[in-house]
Amino acid sequence: MKLFTFLTAAALVLMSCSSKSEKQTYEVKNINGTDTYINSAPSNPGFSYKFKEILKINGEDPQSDKPERNFYSSSNIAVDSKNNIFLVGDKSNTIKKFDPNGNFIKSFGRTGKGPGEYTQAKNLVILKDTLFISDPYSFKIIKLNAEGEYLSERQMTNRTPEFLLPLKNGEGFIGTDLRAEAEEKVYLISSISKFNCSFDKILDYSTVKMEFDPGNPKLNPMDFMAIYTGGENFVYIAEISEDKYQITVKDFEDKNKFNIMKGYRKVKLTPEELKKLGDQVHVSSHEGEIAKNTATDQFNKAVHGLWTDKYGRLWVLPSRDKKDENDKELHFDIFENGVYLNTFIPDFYKDDTDFGMNVKIKFMNGRMYLIDNSVEDICIRVFEY
Repeated sequence: MKLFTFLTAAALVLMSCSSKSEKQTYEVKNINGTDTYINSAPSNPGFSYKFKEILKINGEDPQSDKPERNFYSSSNIAVDSKNNIFLVGDKSNTIKKFDPNGNFIKSFGRTGKGPGEYTQAKNLVILKDTLFISDPYSFKIIKLNAEGEYLSERQMTNRTPEFLLPLKNGEGFIGTDLRAEAEEKVYLISSISKFNCSFDKILDYSTVKMEFDPGNPKLNPMDFMAIYTGGENFVYIAEISEDKYQITVKDFEDKNKFNIMKGYRKVKLTPEELKKLGDQVHVSSHEGEIAKNTATDQFNKAVHGLWTDKYGRLWVLPSRDKKDENDKELHFDIFENGVYLNTFIPDFYKDDTDFGMNVKIKFMNGRMYLIDNSVEDICIRVFEY
């Protein structure tokens, strides 16, 4: 009887150990003083999301008698506390305002160099129901109220913060500080920075410095553009790398909290991605002619985009091998507290050829907003999840 009890207990111990081993999908190592979550497999293979589309705003409304309502391209959207939707109409260079039900309210903003005018409305962000329009071509940031009325503007010196994200605590913004410096050579410098509400720089979270050779037709802008996002308490910054999948997590005061790593194998750029990359870069050759990016052997960066949702989970859009040229599914790796939960593949949107700060998807006020350019008529789609 004692022998049977002993064998039963031993079997239970072995089963317990085996079970723990099977569930061990990550390990935490202290690397250079920072805890690093090294993920090898999904910790929750059954994890997924259920998205429900609650609103769709088409770019063109043939029944509307207000032509200023229509938009034919847009790179940026934002919402206020009442869920009014504001979008940048790229071609018209105006801001369109829609109510929470998608009804058009008004269009405002204009091109110019006077107070409240801009050369290009490059970035739109809302903080405490105040609109901030970043115009890097005129080196200024314009401040408007939610009705589009001019409040003030800040003239910057020789650069303007871009790709702005409002801090969750309402005390300022995270943005990209882009600039050039001329020493013996010309360098491009890109910093992910924290700004106060007056757009004074408080600190830099990371900085990339790259030599700029205007005669290099293989210039890759993604060597220069950092991918980042902000959460409730943290800033997430992806390493600019072709072979390392790593994200640094910091608090708002620039203190390292932890790192996230996941297995990754280098992925070559597809012909479509190469063309899109080349279209973004026009540099002068040594003969003074304009040359496009002609790289044929470049690899993708490991991480294309970062977001945080209403649950505080981190969404990572990684590069991946495609099955064929029609394979444009978005594969998001979902992390919670540094641990890889699972990969989520949405069925409502298919286009993963964008580079850099991907602004087509935004999580705001507990919803997801999508600028859908994958259809003939651009539209804004709003989802609950």
